[in-house]
Amino acid sequence: MYIYEMKKERAHLAKQIAKLQKDLELLPNQKLFITKNGKYNKWYIANGHTHVYIKKNQRELAEKLAQREIAEMNLKNACQELDSMDRYIKEHEQRSLEQQKWFTNNSELQKLLETSKNFTPDSSTDEYLQKWMQESYESNPRYPEKLIHKTMDGKRVRSKSEVIIANALHHHGIPYRYECAFRNEDMTIYPDFTICHPQNKQIFYWEHFGMMDLSAYANRAFEKLKMYASCQVIPTINLLTTYETAYHPLDCEQVENIIKETFL
Repeated sequence: MYIYEMKKERAHLAKQIAKLQKDLELLPNQKLFITKNGKYNKWYIANGHTHVYIKKNQRELAEKLAQREIAEMNLKNACQELDSMDRYIKEHEQRSLEQQKWFTNNSELQKLLETSKNFTPDSSTDEYLQKWMQESYESNPRYPEKLIHKTMDGKRVRSKSEVIIANALHHHGIPYRYECAFRNEDMTIYPDFTICHPQNKQIFYWEHFGMMDLSAYANRAFEKLKMYASCQVIPTINLLTTYETAYHPLDCEQVENIIKETFL
């Protein structure tokens, strides 16, 4: 199972667990005990060392206790499965981080591998995404001296907020390019992040506007959004946007929610 598929399944499982927990709150917090009496079954509420008989005209109560029994079993199984997924994902991310550190410390070896025809960096990602991630691209040539913040996967970005976004994408196994040139007729834009959806391969763009409390910056941001719109790159459709000011920094939870709703 690809890691992004596992994370999608994990999100689904977490919702299932929340629903089971909510269902249990609506069911009687008692145990059902069933005995066989000849060809008939008798229902009881298990109450410590004593059992309280459930009459046949109380069938609805017995049904709810049976529902609770199944819900508790399903909840236990789901929690165990979630725990197993979390352990695997944590170990996978640790291995990925160690591998990235190893490549960072062995840059010359990495260059040799990248030009080797027989080298496949990551067999857990399908061929299209692997090729997309390995392709060279034109990046923003302006102010390279401001690329001072390092991400988990070894890239250099311009701000701590961009580190948060890049790390979140990497954490969820979402392939991206940083400041990759986007051309439309005589116009060139360098989106903060160009993202390839891991399942449908659709291209998304992510712009983070980090100084919206400065009027000049805000005006440039709105001009950039107008440029995107003229290229059919539209917020909430194929353009993701986040904003911050000096008093309202980027919300990590918002970043996670955007990624989960869009890609997972």
